[in-house]
Parts: sequence; C-alpha cells; structure tokens
Amino acid sequence: MSGLIVLATSMIPAAAATVDVAAAPARTQIIMMKDNGEVIETPGAHESRASLSIVKLYLGHWVLQHGAPEDKALVYEMIRSSHDGIASNLDRKYRQAIPDTIGRFRLTETNYRGRWGDTTTSVHDMAAFVRAVRTDPAARPLIDGMRNPAAVAADGYPQNFGTATLPGIEGTKFGWSDKRDVHATVSFGPGFVVAAHTFGSAQVHTDDVRRAVHTDGLVAGAQQIQIGGVTIPVASGAELKARTRCTKTEQFWQGVPDTVLVPRYVLDVIPAC
Repeated sequence: MSGLIVLATSMIPAAAATVDVAAAPARTQIIMMKDNGEVIETPGAHESRASLSIVKLYLGHWVLQHGAPEDKALVYEMIRSSHDGIASNLDRKYRQAIPDTIGRFRLTETNYRGRWGDTTTSVHDMAAFVRAVRTDPAARPLIDGMRNPAAVAADGYPQNFGTATLPGIEGTKFGWSDKRDVHATVSFGPGFVVAAHTFGSAQVHTDDVRRAVHTDGLVAGAQQIQIGGVTIPVASGAELKARTRCTKTEQFWQGVPDTVLVPRYVLDVIPAC
C-alpha cells in the first residue's frame, strides 16, 4: 500500500518526561501534567504564591472571549513581551476578567486582590490552565505568544530561563518580580505541561528546574510521515501559523487546521517572524 501515510514520531514519548521530586528544594515548586492524565508534583505545588506575569494568561484568555476587538488585538503582545502596561490597562477596564477566569477553570489556589500584580496562584493552577487552553482555537493568541516569546521583555528583562530551557519545550510564559528575586515559568511540550516557581534569581530558578525536570531527548515538533517508503519531516498546522503570525502571509494560513501535518521543507521556504 504505497499510498498509505503512517505517522511516526522521532521524539521520546511524553511518558519519558518526568520530575525528580526529591531533587527540588523547598524554595521551588514544580508540577508536570501529562496528556495521559499523569501528574507529578513537589509537595508545595498547591501553595499559592505571587503569580507574577503568569496571571496575564488568565487575564488574556477572558479578553479574547469577551473583550472589545481592539483589546483582543493586544493579547498576543501582552503575552509575547510580558507587557505590564497592556496588562494594567486591560485589568482596569475588565475588573471581572481574572475573577471570572478563576471561576471558569476552577483555579481554587488563585486569589485576585483587585489588581493583576497582586494576584497569587499555584504551579498547579498555572499548569492546569495551560493544559486546558493549549488546544482551544479561541486561545490561539495566548499560545502563539508563548510559542514566540520576545528575547527581551517590554521592561528590558531577558526571557530565557526556567522551564523554557528544557529540551522539547514548544512555548513558555515567563514571570519575575520587580526586585528580580522571585521567578516563575510555565511551558508546554509534546504531551505535557510543566510549571515552576522559585524564591530566587533567574539562574537559581533555572538550576532548580534543570536539576529536577527531565525531558532529555524530546524534540519539539519532531514528527515524520512515511509515504511509499520515503520519510518526510513534518510540522503541525499550529506551528505553521505561529511562525507566520507577524508576516504578510499570515491571513493565507489561518484556514489551516492546527492538527494538519505540513512538510517541514515547506516551512523552511515560507517567511517567518
């Protein structure tokens, strides 16, 4: 059957991704939620700590659902560059946004205190939220923002730490305190979501995550199809749209379903962000 298309993956299954709970110090909370339902978490995974900029995901999701068109258009940049100004303006305009998201997604360890910057959340709620929305077409600007984070945030802080440094990661939201002494990240990869929160510097956060979380061998989006005995590397439609979001060809690709497989050589010749 030479015309039969068989999907194969060159990545280690998500089952190979894991957390060594004993390797994480008390200053760092970590949780991994897998698509197969398995959850691996440190003892502090349900502690509500400062949400930092992670809460912009909760805010942005509500705006995408209920906000004015001009405000919906700001969500991608708010996530990509972790833009405080956009977050503050949206939070003031839509005071119900974060509380409604907390209720809708049953984020029982998240507390809104009248301002996005004063919100607390847990790594459990962070991961549960991302797992719930990562395949929702309505949340695409959130996920695209995580897939394409700015190298340097709007406030000048580098976005290159924590769970984003793990092998196989496909998207990340970063968070840090004004004093740069508390850091958090939530990321997704093939078959899993991982979140971490650290009382410490970006380097301490990264070191704790790399010591405890193991995704070695995972390659984000490393899929192949076989057609007539020929192996062709492919990517998903979601990756194609994320790569072209800021280009003139963006609208051309919006009708492509996220789950469609696209030959990677096609992506290589399409202008990307």
